[in-house]
Amino acid sequence: MRARRILAIAERDLRIEFSGRQGGLLPLVVGLMLLPLAIAPHLAPRQQKIYVYGEVPPEVAKLPNLVRDEGPRRITLYPPSPPAEPGWRVEGSTLPTALTDALDRMDPVIKVVTIEAQKLELPNRSLLLSLVSASTLTGALAQSIPGERASRTLETLRTASVSAAEIVVGKWLAWTVFAGGMATLAGVIAVLLGRQEAGPWLLALPWVAAGTAAGGLWLVRSANDVVGGATVALRTQPAALAAVALSAWALGRVHPLLGASVPLGGALMAAGTLWEGWAPVAVSILSTALACAALLAVTARDLGESEQNHLHRDWGAALAMTAVAASAWWVAVLSPMVWAMGGAAERTALIPRVSGPFGGMLAMTCMVVALAARHPTPVQSIGLVKAPRYAWGAAVAVGLTLPLLASASDLWPRPASSMWIDARERLMSASTPQMASPLILLGVVAAQELLFRGWIRRAGGGVLAAVASWLVLAPLDPVRGALESALMGALVVASGGAILPAILARSVAAAATNVLPGAPAWLGIALAVVGAVGLVRVGRSHRA
Repeated sequence: MRARRILAIAERDLRIEFSGRQGGLLPLVVGLMLLPLAIAPHLAPRQQKIYVYGEVPPEVAKLPNLVRDEGPRRITLYPPSPPAEPGWRVEGSTLPTALTDALDRMDPVIKVVTIEAQKLELPNRSLLLSLVSASTLTGALAQSIPGERASRTLETLRTASVSAAEIVVGKWLAWTVFAGGMATLAGVIAVLLGRQEAGPWLLALPWVAAGTAAGGLWLVRSANDVVGGATVALRTQPAALAAVALSAWALGRVHPLLGASVPLGGALMAAGTLWEGWAPVAVSILSTALACAALLAVTARDLGESEQNHLHRDWGAALAMTAVAASAWWVAVLSPMVWAMGGAAERTALIPRVSGPFGGMLAMTCMVVALAARHPTPVQSIGLVKAPRYAWGAAVAVGLTLPLLASASDLWPRPASSMWIDARERLMSASTPQMASPLILLGVVAAQELLFRGWIRRAGGGVLAAVASWLVLAPLDPVRGALESALMGALVVASGGAILPAILARSVAAAATNVLPGAPAWLGIALAVVGAVGLVRVGRSHRA
């Protein structure tokens, strides 16, 4: 790649966007959106009300912000009942300082025992600066490649000895500099006005725009016009940003460097000053830079292929299906935990665990039926085709290998929070006999395989299908989830795209979960890697 041509492409893209009477409209809109966020003063905290219930001593009743309430926010006070309880007993999720000071002034002095809860860290206003600047790139990216393809100027650039890589990197550089520069300028203004302290988060701000620009170019690389490019970007980018941001925030609660390693999501959280120090910012920049390099390389490769050889895939539809599947499965399996998070753990325990997989099965089955109803030949497209004979034996072997991967979970650090431990166990055990009856279990397995290895694989390819099943079914157990997804994807490749062997493999794995003994982690990983490589080679040799 030649730097002069890359800079020329970047300058050309910016000149096209900002020329004409409405050329200054985009910078003006972005500035009007970012400036209020940068200069808005901090909101003064409202006086905290203290909701109490029970017998309130006179020292506490004198507090000016005391409210007698029987709601869930209340703090309950129990009077002393000697000799069983020599002093007052106070129960509440949090005890305000004014209340504890009033109790300490009483005679005898109250002994206050505080049980620390896990602090919920939320990003600062700088997160909004990065999100707003990144969200303004949709129209520009839709015009960048699809607009040039529609006006035939992309072919002119290619015939002028400009490589596809130079075109893609130049366009990425143009909009990274624009959006990242606007976000950084707003961040500097916020620092100068004292709205936020300066720190390493300023370095992460432009990388949010860089990751968004690289992802947007990758999404619209096959669109033939501006409308098609804008539709794909609008349909996919918000969901993708939300997914990576939530993933980085959740993993960051386990360890900051773990959350920072999520591409783009780590940069979002680092820009929002969620973590202290330079290390998370450096890791987030590195992970986002690597993701940008990979996305730009794929975009340049596909842009360089001829229209006859290029395989058009509906990546937007595949990502949208993944987002809907994640919402359906997580809500169904994890929703009982809401009661425990609200302080009613006994209600969570009363809800049968089988209801989660059953609800998720119904939601995913509805997705599969809806997708099939919209396609003229759903049976052939989804992969319900005749599989070769050897695929059935391979399915049984894969099914017997999957339970041996349980020990691979120990290679990943377990979250310290009991909430995350419970969520991890619920997600990983949702497809085992303990969680469902055989009929529901078969329905869960069939719905998941038809969706991930069927429709999502058809729309986005085998790699995206494997990543989607990994992130949806095992987000908190990444080692085991990645191995299982890779092994199942390799089985479908070896089966010539047939889905029924994959359903058989998952069913055998569920049935053998309680029968096969635990194996060392290295043995399960070795079997999974060797099996996946062997299955892919078998599938390719038979196609040849």
